[in-house]
Amino acid sequence: MPKLLHDLLVTSAGAFPAHLAACWQDERIPYSELDQLTNQLAHTLRAIGCHPGDRVVVLIPNSPNALFAILGILKAGCVA
Repeated sequence: MPKLLHDLLVTSAGAFPAHLAACWQDERIPYSELDQLTNQLAHTLRAIGCHPGDRVVVLIPNSPNALFAILGILKAGCVA
């Protein structure tokens, strides 16, 4: 069965926490940090009332923040 994108992040964070997940200009983000940040966003979205299947818009230029936002939305069960 195919895995979802955010499931692959969780798997990679568990297997390779110190490996780089994203590089952008001078930023280096390891899988463990990416997983932690996206978990925080997912929990926040649920806390403010987002439910699985809800649509959440991302109005951020391409950057690590856009990656965090999209993965956090997916982890919350929402649609980015």
